[in-house]
Amino acid sequence: MVYLGIDTLKREGVLKHGDKVVIAGGSKVVTDLSDQEAKINTVMGGIVEI
Repeated sequence: MVYLGIDTLKREGVLKHGDKVVIAGGSKVVTDLSDQEAKINTVMGGIVEI
């Protein structure tokens, strides 16, 4: 899904070679990282250079 989005943005001219894309996501939003729910939150992310 991430690569599909990046390919689409490259085709549309929004992204070009050398750009960096920050990817962040998770199953829920927590307002306090000390909250018990934060300990079970699944998060995916990273930085991709085009």
